Parts: sequence; C-alpha cells; structure tokens
Amino acid sequence: MHTSQPEDRPMLVIDTTGDARGTLSSPSKVDESVERLLSLCPRVGYVGYTYTPFLMTSQVLPDFIYHVPKPPGHFGPEQLFTDTEQPLPLVRTVFDQDRWLPPGHRADHVPGRELSDSLFTALKSFVLACAARRVRGRKRTSNSMLVSVSRFVAVQTRVCDQLAERVGVIAKDLRDRHGPRGQRLMADFEELWRQDFVPTSEAIADAAVPAVSWKQVADQLPIMARQLVVVTAKSASDMMPHLHESEYGGLNIVAVGGAKLAQSLPLEGLTTSYCLRAPANYETLRLLTTPFGPHTGYQDLCRLYATLEVLDTQHRLTARINGQRKELQELAGLDITPAQAVLRVRATHSPGRSWETLDFALALERVRQNFRTLEAFIRGLGRAGTPDPRTAANLLWHGVTPAKIAEFLGAYLPGSEPSWNRLGEICRYLRRGAGLGGLSEWTVQLVSPPKSPVLVEVAGHRVGTVRRAPLPRGNEDGFRIRRLSAVGNEYADLDPDQYLRAIDATRSAAAVDPARPARGHEPTRPSRAAVEAVRRPDQALLSIYLVRGEETVDHEVTAPLVGLAVSLPRSAALSDPSSPLS
Repeated sequence: MHTSQPEDRPMLVIDTTGDARGTLSSPSKVDESVERLLSLCPRVGYVGYTYTPFLMTSQVLPDFIYHVPKPPGHFGPEQLFTDTEQPLPLVRTVFDQDRWLPPGHRADHVPGRELSDSLFTALKSFVLACAARRVRGRKRTSNSMLVSVSRFVAVQTRVCDQLAERVGVIAKDLRDRHGPRGQRLMADFEELWRQDFVPTSEAIADAAVPAVSWKQVADQLPIMARQLVVVTAKSASDMMPHLHESEYGGLNIVAVGGAKLAQSLPLEGLTTSYCLRAPANYETLRLLTTPFGPHTGYQDLCRLYATLEVLDTQHRLTARINGQRKELQELAGLDITPAQAVLRVRATHSPGRSWETLDFALALERVRQNFRTLEAFIRGLGRAGTPDPRTAANLLWHGVTPAKIAEFLGAYLPGSEPSWNRLGEICRYLRRGAGLGGLSEWTVQLVSPPKSPVLVEVAGHRVGTVRRAPLPRGNEDGFRIRRLSAVGNEYADLDPDQYLRAIDATRSAAAVDPARPARGHEPTRPSRAAVEAVRRPDQALLSIYLVRGEETVDHEVTAPLVGLAVSLPRSAALSDPSSPLS
C-alpha cells in the first residue's frame, strides 16, 4: 500500500479472518487491526468473506450481504450434521482415547506407547482411501489426513513421532505383504474395506464413480504406504518443504495439529480427520472435523473420527450457522436494512436468548421431582388450559406473569451442568427483562401431539407424550437428544395479525432464496426467524414437552421426562447493543 497522500487513493480491504473476531464489548486484536487499517484512508471499501454469517468486524455494519451459492461437488458439515435429512454415513465415534491421551493432560504428558485402536483404524482408513482414489484414476492428486488431539505443541510432536513410526512399520510390512506380518496387515486392511468402505460406498451411490474391487485397492497399498509423510501442522510453513517431494505425482500427508489451525493450512484433498478436542470457534472446528471442499468422485471415501464432545459441538454449531443463514435470507423479505438484519440475527443467537432441554437425568427421584414441579406449576396457573386453535391438541395459558415463569424455571432440574448454567442465564435474563418492563406477557404451551399413543394426566389435563431418539453417549448415564422443539409449536403465542405477517415474510424470503428449487412448494407455516421478528418486546413463549424414549425403559422411569423450550422475542430494542438487555 502506498503511504503518500492516501486520501487520493481508494482502498479495498478483503477480510477473511472471521474466525478470530471478538464482540462489540470485547474486540479482539484482529478487530483493532482492521479498524486501524480502515481508518488510514477516507475512501475505503470493506468486504468480509467468511464461511459463517457472523458479523465480521465488531464496528462495521454491512451495506449489503451476498450469499455465495455452494458449487457442485462441494460438501461440508451440513451433509454430516443435519436434522432435516439423512446425513452422509461418514462419521465414526471415538470412545477409546482416554487411556492413550487422557483429557486434561499437561504439556509434559507422554502418550501411551501404542496408538489408540481408533487412531490406528483411522490411519488405515486413510491409506485405503488414498489407494481407492488412485484406482479411480486420481494418480497425481494429493490426499491429507488431519489429526487433532492436543493443544500442546510438545504433545503434538510426540504424537507425530508415534504416527511416523507406525507409518514406517506399515510401509515395511507391505513391502513384503506375502510374509507373515504383511499377510496379517493385509487381512486387517481387507476387513476394514469390506466392513466399512463397501457398505458406505453402496449407501452413497454415484453413477459417475466406477466401482472399485478389493484386489485393485490391495495392489495400490504398498505404493500409498511408501508415499505417506507425517508432519506437524502448527502453521502452513511446516508442510511447505513436503509439497513437492512425491515421486508419484501427488502427496499423501498426515498432519498433526492442535485445537487451533491457520486458515491458510494447505490441506489439499482432506480425506480423513481424527479429532479428540472441540475448539471454541467454528472455522477451526470445520477444518478439524470435516472433509470439506469439492469432493467429486470420492465423497464415499472420506471419514471423520471424533469423540462425542466434538460431534455434539459440531452439530450445535452447524445448526447455529444454518439457522443464521436461513434467518438472513428470510429477513431479506422484511423492510429492513442489511445492518439491521445482522444485528437481529446476532441478538437472536447471543447467550441467554433461548434454550431447550437436550439432557435429561434418569435418576428416578429427579424425574419424579420435575414432574411434580410441572403439576404444581400448572395448578398454580389457576385455570384450565385452552386448546390451541392451530393444533387443536396443545393447551395454552396466555398472560402468565414473569414471576410464575421464573419460579418454575428456578425449580426445574436440568440433566447436566452446562444445562444448569444455560438455564441460569435464561432466568437472570428474564428477571432483567421483567425489571425493565419487558418480557411481561408470557404464553405457556403444554405440547400434546394429537396422535400420541401414550397419554399422561398432568394436573387434570390429558397430555400426549412426544418421542425423541437418543444420541449415543458411550458409558455416560443419561438421556440426550438432538432437538426437542418442533417448528410447528413455536408460534403459539402469536395473534392472528402477527401470524399473517410471519407467514408472509417466510413466503417472501422463500421466493428469493437461491437454494430453493424452482418449483418448490410455498411454505405453509412461518419460519422461526419470521416468528421471532414479529414478536413484541414483552412477548415470550414457554413450551413444555413430555418426552419418552427407549433408554427410559431401561432405567425404570415411571414418570415422563419433562422438557422445556424457552422462546424469547427479537425486537429492535433488544437488538440494540447499548440496551441493558443485550
């Protein structure tokens, strides 16, 4: 950049550092650097480019927002972590990491002598994927495997040495694959191929991808093993010396990194990821956990090996990102500016804004206590619930005071410590809002599916239970679900005029949505973003679900699990960062 007479030279700033941004109240060093750069020239254009729709810089609000369509053959977290369609069967859960590399380890920790079985399996999976890609004609392309197991550089180096030693053993055994050790290793590879790769490839059928036989793959394994390079991935420069070393025209690299990766990391052809720790930011988590990019011809070969913690974090962040993208598209149908839309989306997803039960404790006394608390709350409302005219089955109580809501939420027993903390935020937020004159008009909804086969009496009301599938939890005790609330139950507090405005906004947004099929059906109910946009500042909804699931039978639970969903308003006053409620 020229420093002489900058006022005569217009400047265009393109910012791709969205993963390192702070907040309005606590800007990061990157924020400060961007602000300083923008202040150097009065004629400046700023473009923030990010995978996530978060606000790129804490002070600059957008004049326009453009959603870049996903190119053909590109896939990412949305295809692996989805509630609306069948996810791709590429995720493998890791349970055996603690003995090899326990959580909470220090920088001087020495991993166990032998790699965990899951990491060795992931390594073999990567070798098989490289061989299969070569059989499919991709002989001069690169493949990469990302291993993220520790935030300490010293531990990463030790893991890198362990993997390099194991890769050397694999290559040595495959040079003599007809010897005793080579035959055992080939048998392991064949078992993994037939039990994992064959059924997965059949499930992700692609007519453009030729079928690959085990014999074809087996013939390529010695070549792929000799080509493997293991490096640390603290920065892009760590891998540069290896990028042109392959005599076969492509590079097969195993990169060992930490909980934070540089965005410029040259992981071409990311095929396999092994991740034990969940970082806090989305961009790094996406790099760590998702074979992301144009994967034409080898989607079925990609694998993600991760712990339940990582998978749960990835799912939550993916849902959050997808929700923000959808909300921005839907808000485009309202008469507001892009800057107002960003502030509204940001306020909607700020901590303490909404909450739903995802963890249930199965201790019998706690389950019964929550049910008794619910019955006491319903009786304390002083009147019978009225049927929701839109569902004819859910029961509604309008005009409930925030004091009664706060008392009920304070007595409710969540199923995990994070849920306790989150519900505490909601209660404090509720009390602040009520003290400032907001959140004074609550609607309570007791959800009752009309075709539920199991009915439960709650304070004199016959209520149907809902079915929610449990998530895997390993050896943990509890019942965990991916989603409690349903979109059709999130607008029970709207009056007829609000409902019409919400459905009109949803249809307007759908009409201009580039991702919507040309002949897609018109939405028949309002979206979550549109519902929140039309709520008044004093208006909030508490939905109560009675949940049943397979695991509750094993624990002899005689009362249904009580689940809650709190939906708070998103208004201009609440979206203002200077508001005491924000």
